[in-house]
Parts: sequence; structure tokens; C-alpha cells
Amino acid sequence: MFTGIDDVDWASMGHAYTDSATDVPDLLRDLASDDPARREIALDGMYGALHHQGDVYDSTVACIPFLFELVITEAVADRGAVVRLLCSIAGEREPDPKEIGGLFEDEEEDAAFVRPFLDAWATVRGRADVFLGLLADPDAEVRAAAAAALAHVHPDPARVLGSLRERLTVERDPDAVGGLVHAIGRLGADHRDALGAEAGAVLREVVTVASHPEQRLAGLVQLARCGATSLPADLVETVLDIMRLAHEQDEAGQDDAGHERPAAPERPRTDTMVSYLRELEATQRRGVDASMAGDLLEELHLALGDHTEPRFDLLVGQLQTPDWGQRMAAVDMAGTLLTGWRAPNDLPVALLARQLVEDEPRLSQRALTELCHVAPIARVIADVLAVCVREWDDTWEPGDWEGTLFGKALEALALQGDARAVPALAEVLARDGTVPEGLGTWVERIGPEAAAPLGPELHRRLMALPSGHGGPARERLVGALGALPVPSPCRSSSGWWSPGSGACACGHWRALSPGTGRRRQPKRGHGCGSWSPRRRCRWRSGWTRRRRCRRWAARASPSSPWFGKACSRTGGWSCLRP
Repeated sequence: MFTGIDDVDWASMGHAYTDSATDVPDLLRDLASDDPARREIALDGMYGALHHQGDVYDSTVACIPFLFELVITEAVADRGAVVRLLCSIAGEREPDPKEIGGLFEDEEEDAAFVRPFLDAWATVRGRADVFLGLLADPDAEVRAAAAAALAHVHPDPARVLGSLRERLTVERDPDAVGGLVHAIGRLGADHRDALGAEAGAVLREVVTVASHPEQRLAGLVQLARCGATSLPADLVETVLDIMRLAHEQDEAGQDDAGHERPAAPERPRTDTMVSYLRELEATQRRGVDASMAGDLLEELHLALGDHTEPRFDLLVGQLQTPDWGQRMAAVDMAGTLLTGWRAPNDLPVALLARQLVEDEPRLSQRALTELCHVAPIARVIADVLAVCVREWDDTWEPGDWEGTLFGKALEALALQGDARAVPALAEVLARDGTVPEGLGTWVERIGPEAAAPLGPELHRRLMALPSGHGGPARERLVGALGALPVPSPCRSSSGWWSPGSGACACGHWRALSPGTGRRRQPKRGHGCGSWSPRRRCRWRSGWTRRRRCRRWAARASPSSPWFGKACSRTGGWSCLRP
């Protein structure tokens, strides 16, 4: 193995981090190591240096023959990862020099940059027959990777389809079968005119006769990619039945033959991106109780695209399944569907709200997030949100209320423009809860008249901020106050002043500069009846002096009958400074 590797002039080549690729032979040898940690570090080095962010270098092209030597040596472990590396180096499709080039003004320099991409595609494609032999490899991971590679780079797709179809009749490993099904679907989609009908026939047979739920679902996904006309008429019923079987097997911890599923082999933890991504995926799966069937169902949704009728029917079925992981995935898909297409009725939104009564807080939190996104069309469940806000009212603290179930329910209710959000929001402001980022939008949705009771607390919180400071909170409070109705001109009969201080406060928030956070002090004689510093406060009674406003304020008591009557007529909050 690696015959002639030392004869290559690596020093004259470069990669992402150096102009001398003398470290490449060691990376290649480490890929063949018996130590899994060394193999993983070497694979990470290949992606990081020789295939950095998808780029291809002259040293990358020089590596290709040695990578092919690795994949045909059965004694080497993790060869499936090397097959995937080769496909990535080749690129998704034949490279277009006009698309890749243009980074350098000098034509020769630009051509030198493009050349490795073209050479890599041609070299991998020229050796693609190697992957045909790997379809019968003892390693199931290699077989699955080889099937994908054949559909990707082999120059004779008709020959590949025949080989994949033949292999499918004898393959028993679920992962390898999944790789074959995916490759057949890709061939049918990429060569629909020539191979679409034949590929569709193979996939329909998989859906009909396969015993493993995930294999049947994978067949449906690939049928959808080949064209919606290839799908069975009872698609929704078939999918829901498959998902039910998958859930039952997951609950029992068994495979399709009734045997206990073997635990996945443990991998070493290395300080590499490869290890990090593997652990991230595993953590995400554990966090939402995800299964391969759930991932395939999401792929089916995406493959169906604009064919929304079966997608909404599937969504309704998913939201009612007993499988918690499937419902979690359905909640995410509900947001995608409801924000991109019009639902045929209110049932998807109602079922989304039904997740709020579950005992699993993460599911409720996810459902509330999606209900916030679809708030304009979710008013049918406003009563449910109002009850949630009331029931969860004692579950929050001022410092982190926004991230609680109470906070998300309040946000969803406010974004629907429901006035029942006002008392709870007023309580949050009164208890000095953090000012939410979307406060101004909430007030606009609720409407100026219905949101009017928020005025005193908004004004109090704004006045409590230190002069010249306040950051985002100041801008949010000013934005919310700006969405409220503009007060009428100050007059002696309405009480538009600040009790206790005697100061006319009607224009305080409009005298703030949101961009600077600085208050502009009005000149003497300018009060709440005019927003311009050049106009005097106009009193309907004829009083024009601010000192008279102070005199009345000093004598006025909020408990006096006339004061309360005036406030009830005008709202009584817009310019009052508590």
C-alpha cells in the first residue's frame, strides 16, 4: 500500500496552511492506523488542510490514488469515511471553471486555481469502477458509501442502476439497504427521462416488500424525489402506518426481526471537528428522542415540496402520534409549513396548541415558539393561550421570564393582538421584569386603545433609567410608548400633569432621542400641548403659563372625584409621571 508515496514531490505542492505539503504522507499513513483516534485526527487533517472549506489543491489531487488504495484494502478500518472524502473532493457535479474562477485578476493565476478542481473530478470519475467492486465489501458502511459514490460520480448511470438493483436483492444490512435506496432515488431524480421509470419501479417494490419501517420510508422519500406522480395514492395512510411500526420497534428496542438492537460502537473523543460534529448529532438525537424514521419523514416533507395537501395531512397525523420524538419533529415542521403555505383549515394550529397541555416542557416550549411565528393565523387558539398565561403566572422571575413557558405564551398572545395579554404584561413591567425585545411590536398588535393601561408602567420604567444610559431597554420602552395614542393637548380639566411634582409630563417620552438616549429639556412655557420646541403649550381654557399647570397640579389629588372622572374620559395615564 502507498507504493510510490515517497516519490511524490510533496514539498513543491501546497494546501490550505502551507506551501509545502510534506505533512501529507503522514496523514495518509495515519488513515490506515490501527488506532481509531489517530485515524480520526488524520481524517480531520485531510478535511482541514487538503480539502479546506471545499477547496482543492494540487496536493489534494496527488492524494487521490493513495485514497483509492485505502478503500480497497479490507484490513483498513473506517474506509467508508474515506469513500465519502473522495466524493467530497470530486465535488457535487462537474466543476464549471466560470463558477469556480474569477478570484484572481491574472488569468494564469486564476487558471492555476481552477485546475485542481477539474483534475480532482476527472481523477475520481476515472477510477469510479472501484466503487462497483465495493458493493460486495464485507463492511456494511463501505457498501453504503460505495452506493452513494456510484450515483454521484460514475459516468455510466444505467450500468450503476443495474448493479444497485441487483445488489438490493441480496443486501440484508439496514444501513446498506438505505444507502442503495438513496442511490437509486438519486439516479432516478438526476436522470428522470432515461431512468426515472425503472428507478420508480424498484423503489415501489421496496415500499411494498421491505420489512424494516425505515427502508419503506426511505423508498417513499426517493419516490417523491423522482416525481410526485410515482407516489402511491394512499401515501398518508402508508406513512403513518410505517411511523407507528417504527415507534413500536423503538419502544421495544428491537429491530425488524424482533432481535434486540446492538449498541453502536463507541468512538474515541478527539479534539477534532469530526468528533465534535458526531457528538453534536448524538446529543441532538438524545435531546428530542429522535429516530432515523423521524429524519426520513422530514426528508419526505422536503421532497414533496409544493405538494402541500399530503404534507398537511401528514402533519395532522404526526401531531397526534403517541411518539414524543415524532411530535417534536412535527412541531418544527408545522412552523415551516404554516409560514410558507396556507393551511386548508385550523386543525394544524389547534393540534399545535394541544402540545401545550403535555407533561413535557420542551415540547410545550417548542410549540409556543412556533405559535409565535404563526401568530397572525393562530387566533383560533387565543383562548388556550390566555388560559396558559393565567395558569403559568406564578412560574416566572423578573430576570428570566422571557424564556419561561409563561413568557412564550404571553408573547404568542400579544403577537395575536389579544388584549388579554395586557394585564400580565403590565405585571411584568411593574415587577421590573426585563423589557422584551419585541415590546413595541406587541403593543402595535394589541392596539393603542387596548394597550393604553400599559402607559403608566412604561413611563415609570423609562423615567427610572439613568440619564444617558439604558441601552436596548430605553429604545424598546420608547418604541412601545410611541405605539400608544398621542395625548391630547394639556388642559385644566383633564389633569394632564404629574401629580406630586407638578411637572407637565405629557411630552417626556417624545422628548427622548432614541438614537442617543438623551432627554431634550423643553424650554420654559413649552408643555404637553405641543411637540415642537418652538410652540407653546396651548390650553383650551386659555392658560398658557406652565407655572399655572404646576399650581393646579400641586393642589390636585388623584383621589378627588373630578380628577378620576377626567382620567376615565381621557385614559388618565398618557402623561402622568408616577
